[in-house]
Amino acid sequence: MLETKGLACGYNKIAILQDVDFKVLEGEHWAIIGENGEGKSTLLRTLVGLLKPLHGEVTLFPQPNEIALVPQHPTRDLRMPMTTEDFVELGFPPQIKINAKDKKDLVQTALKRLGLSQCQEDISILSGGQFQRAVLARALLNHPCLLFLDEPARGLDQKSNTLFMDELRCCPKHKSPAIVMVLHDLRLLQKYFSHVLWLHDGQAQVIEADNIKTNSALTEFLGSSL
Repeated sequence: MLETKGLACGYNKIAILQDVDFKVLEGEHWAIIGENGEGKSTLLRTLVGLLKPLHGEVTLFPQPNEIALVPQHPTRDLRMPMTTEDFVELGFPPQIKINAKDKKDLVQTALKRLGLSQCQEDISILSGGQFQRAVLARALLNHPCLLFLDEPARGLDQKSNTLFMDELRCCPKHKSPAIVMVLHDLRLLQKYFSHVLWLHDGQAQVIEADNIKTNSALTEFLGSSL
């Protein structure tokens, strides 16, 4: 799904991270973790092509229409009336040709799967958790092979955060995307992720989730989150 080789990323020719090497395979769930300022969002923006690498390579194997991004702070313009259904429908790439009935059916299926069947009014009245689920429904609408998420549930309460992650994990198995997520709530790490990319001291360390407790430095960083 994704491979980096000797990747360095940052701004104004100044590297925040260097020598990032990892490979995401089909169906794997990767969490990017680290202290504030270690470059988590910078790395994610580089992986999806919003920032150019300072050097090294990023290879994405799916086609562009098979990749989706859930940003850290999705916005809703309260000055522009839009139903939840219309908002989710924006997830269809413009190059995808589909008739109106099939499009409506797919949107309704996505809303139902994310528990939003009864929340199809103007998006301005959705709660924070409902809006985040609408953003996820939009991202999953075209059944991406690879899904990037930048702290998608940050700011939600624990119940809404867990619900969001459960819904993400419960994608149909044959359509479940590989996931690369910048993770804020470290309590979710072992339950939802197969691999960890731990950013510290300008480097990225790859750790399988099953080996977290055997890595003393990482367990010290995670502390009470385990």
